[in-house]
Amino acid sequence: MLKELFSELESRRKDRETDFWATARKLAAGEKVTAAAVEKLLTESGKTPTELQAAVELMAQRAHWHEQRRKAAALEKEQAALRDRVAAEDKRLSAAEKAHADATAPFYARLDEIKAAISDASDARRNLIRTCPDPELKAELAAVTQRLIELRARAAALRERGELVKQADRTEEAADRMAEGLVPGARTTRIDEMRERAARARKVGQEALAALPGVQEEIAKVEREEEAKYERMAKP
Repeated sequence: MLKELFSELESRRKDRETDFWATARKLAAGEKVTAAAVEKLLTESGKTPTELQAAVELMAQRAHWHEQRRKAAALEKEQAALRDRVAAEDKRLSAAEKAHADATAPFYARLDEIKAAISDASDARRNLIRTCPDPELKAELAAVTQRLIELRARAAALRERGELVKQADRTEEAADRMAEGLVPGARTTRIDEMRERAARARKVGQEALAALPGVQEEIAKVEREEEAKYERMAKP
């Protein structure tokens, strides 16, 4: 008799526990449950509102985790399909790269041959010039080369003097800064000297820059003469 009673009580307890969690799932899912039904449930199950709230939060979290698993299953299928497509594209790329390599291999081989031939031709030209037997042509080349050396040195000197314009600008700026800091009525001898020095430097620099294009044109002309001499010396 007692065994049957306790068995019945345990069964009812389990039913109340089951009803408790079922209600928690409904509330977590947003279903409507009346306050009277909740109150009756809590009384029968011996639970508190705080326990029910915790149970609802747990059921909501479990539902979220379940949804994540459900979505992951679909994503895994998509992942496998995408990997298959990537593998197929990799295979196509490998085939295309091989086809490109096969197609361009003879071109690269020919380019190497051409590069070697051009290098040999440059060596041959230098050898022809070096072994030229014409003394007059050699003397002409020496004179042209010397002229080039002189012109290039003059161009370098003009470029260097041209920098005096920038130096003059810096000197003028320094003089202006000094003038701004002067007390009214103070002597300006040093500032005047700086400005005079800047003016002289600017004049020299500007004259050099003006002369430079003419020298550069002369260099280009003499370089053409030099090249013509080399070509004459490179003839058999």
